[in-house]
Amino acid sequence: MARPPKTLPSSEPAAPAPSQIVEAEVTPRRNAVIATGIAVLLTVVAVILEHLLSNEVPDFHQIDIVQSMAGTATGTAPGHSFLTAVGTFKLDHATETELISILRALTYALMIPLVVLLLRAARLRGGTLGKFLEPVVTIGLALLAIGTVAAGFLEPAFYRHAKELGFTPGDIRYAYKHSSLVFASIPLTIGALAAGVPIALASIQSFRVGLLPTFAGYMGVLIGMLFILPFEPTGLLRALWLSWVAATIAGGMGGLPPAWAAGEAVEMAPRQPRQPRESIGGRGKKGSEPVDVEKAPAAGGKKKPAGKPKGIPG
Repeated sequence: MARPPKTLPSSEPAAPAPSQIVEAEVTPRRNAVIATGIAVLLTVVAVILEHLLSNEVPDFHQIDIVQSMAGTATGTAPGHSFLTAVGTFKLDHATETELISILRALTYALMIPLVVLLLRAARLRGGTLGKFLEPVVTIGLALLAIGTVAAGFLEPAFYRHAKELGFTPGDIRYAYKHSSLVFASIPLTIGALAAGVPIALASIQSFRVGLLPTFAGYMGVLIGMLFILPFEPTGLLRALWLSWVAATIAGGMGGLPPAWAAGEAVEMAPRQPRQPRESIGGRGKKGSEPVDVEKAPAAGGKKKPAGKPKGIPG
């Protein structure tokens, strides 16, 4: 009876060859560039609309007694507070608010092809990334899109409820606590965590295997953190990073990085030392050999002709 082999064959599929990786990434890379370009455009449009609309919100932060009495006499008394002014503005511009939320949601959805491509490409080139991160980031960005649309459509409804209650700051806070808008924040929170962490990991691993420039990799880590800690709510910094990455994988930032064309990790070339500069007038380069003082011509005159040595008779 034959003895079984000591080493059993692995059940995991063999890693694809570099040529197969490059061939399989052609279509996803093109789709990611197109989707990212549309996402950047929608982000810019949303920011412009928000800026134009925010200029129409009246400022009720500082109103003195003279302004209040003058407004009462003319029948144009100011509102109860700044919250009331914002609520009135939201009700008057409900359509624009919903449109901006749709643009924001589409931006999140259009980021999926690029982030999934970076995760997969870095993993196939030896990056320490789990395969589960690809569905995780897809679900995270999808939750962000769904939560953004839900918040955009539920916000005017809760302001209508607050207006029915009296539209004071207390009424607005009460209406918010008992509105469906609170539940819309749940997918936003989960989606931010599920998307931010994989984006940061994809960026740093893509840089290490040579898929992205150094600064783009570190900037991607910052973008991932901004999903979790929204210190930059406009999204312009995220649009800048998306534009940079899309231009890089399209070959428009000094050519396609070698790791994309090789199908395997390519170490980033170290920075070369600065070459010596040629001096003006053809007098040689910096650091050339020193001039022999004895053979050099005298300053301010011609070279002294060689004569007989002193002490030797003619």
